[in-house]
Amino acid sequence: MRPAYPAQTVNSGAVLQPGESWQPPAAQSQGFAPQTLQGQLLLSGKPPLNLARYIRELKAYPYGCLEQTASGLFPSLYTSAAQLKALGISGDSDEKRRAAIDVGISRLLQMQLENGGFALWIERGRKSTG
Repeated sequence: MRPAYPAQTVNSGAVLQPGESWQPPAAQSQGFAPQTLQGQLLLSGKPPLNLARYIRELKAYPYGCLEQTASGLFPSLYTSAAQLKALGISGDSDEKRRAAIDVGISRLLQMQLENGGFALWIERGRKSTG
C-alpha cells in the first residue's frame, strides 16, 4: 500500500558559536503526523554531506520511473555493508542488497524497447529523450 502523500524532508541549518544552543523551529513539524516524524542531528565543522539521508530517500521514493530505478541502484552497486557501517550508516546485508540489485536490473530490462532505447515507465512505450 502506498502512503496517501509522498515523503517530505525538511532541513534546517545553523552556525553555532561556542556556548550557543539551538532548537528546531516548532513550525517545521506542524501539519505532520507525530508518529511519522524522524529526526537526525548532524554536527560537523564541514559542510554536510548526509549520505544516510540520500540513500534512505532513494529507497523510499514510491515511484519506479527509469531514472529513479537506475539512481536507486547506485548505493547498492558501489558500496558494501562494511563500507556503510564504517560511515555510520545502517544498511541492508550484502545478500539483501544483491537481491535488490537483481530486482532493479530486471525492472530496467522491462523498460528497454525493441529499438534499444528505454521507456520512462514500464509498458508506457515512450522512448526516453533525456
